[in-house]
Amino acid sequence: LEMQRQLARTNSVIMDGRDIGTVVLPDADVKIFLTASPEARAQRRMLELEQRGTPEPFEVVLKDIQERDWNDSHRATAPLRQAEDAVLLDTTELTFQESEAALLDIIQDHVLKSMDKDLEGYSGLSNYNINLAKSKGKRLVFAEQDLAADVLPSVRALYFKGGMEAMDVDDADDLFYDHSENTLVSFVVAPTDPQNGSYCYKLLIDAGTHTLYYFRKHRISKKYGAGFLTEDIKRISQAQ
Repeated sequence: LEMQRQLARTNSVIMDGRDIGTVVLPDADVKIFLTASPEARAQRRMLELEQRGTPEPFEVVLKDIQERDWNDSHRATAPLRQAEDAVLLDTTELTFQESEAALLDIIQDHVLKSMDKDLEGYSGLSNYNINLAKSKGKRLVFAEQDLAADVLPSVRALYFKGGMEAMDVDDADDLFYDHSENTLVSFVVAPTDPQNGSYCYKLLIDAGTHTLYYFRKHRISKKYGAGFLTEDIKRISQAQ
């Protein structure tokens, strides 16, 4: 138990378990009670066992799941239950990809609400962009995967100069985790399989001080995909 808590204190983690949100990490930033009907879980488990070469009849798998559910929800210590502040996500009718997108939407919603709370003293999220005026002379690094499809080579040739550059995502992450001084690194939060209407959040954060220099969001559409758009690059470049 303490090992799990120590891991969460020193790292950003996604932790899975039947008592994580109620016992192990009751103060977790985001809690999701992920569930599905016993029949749906049995079907998925049966397919998993078949792929492993250890097939079991559906009835046997279903019975095991139902018994475990009952035992876990009725045990005296840390019983299985939904935390009061957890978001319920029932994936019975969802595919794996749809479940993944739903999870990301829940996390995105939390990120936005947290930023709104942090910015109660400001007139709006756009106030974070005021810090762009202080970014002159700093190195601005964009991970390649954080750039939207409309950031064409012609756009890069025009704006990616004077300290602005794009690089492999792993190299950009290394700069951030190494706390590189005077370096702003891009971050994008968006669904892995974005749907029209989903939000995309774009941030520039100082790797050394973790100060937020740029924040904007847009709705994903056929015209505007996920990532920093050309208009973002132009706006950021004008501050240099």
